[in-house]
Amino acid sequence: MAFDPASGGGLKQGFFPDANGSYGSGSASSSVSGIRMDAVGSPTTIRYGGQTYIVTQTVKGTAALSKVNPQSGASPSRVSWREIKL
Repeated sequence: MAFDPASGGGLKQGFFPDANGSYGSGSASSSVSGIRMDAVGSPTTIRYGGQTYIVTQTVKGTAALSKVNPQSGASPSRVSWREIKL
């Protein structure tokens, strides 16, 4: 699932492509925020040819690429959900 970590809400544009390969806006009914990956372990992100992909290992042991659409200006990175209270 993809969401805005700052607000906990949806992204302004679809993170994953729809069945037609396009990305809808967050208000469109075609906006895709999650896909089935059949993956194990931790995913990683790569950029190749100007596109961003999530790379996973499938349950059968093969690699799988999923094209994604991160927010403009956002760099894929690890996010920790630990909150430190002072």
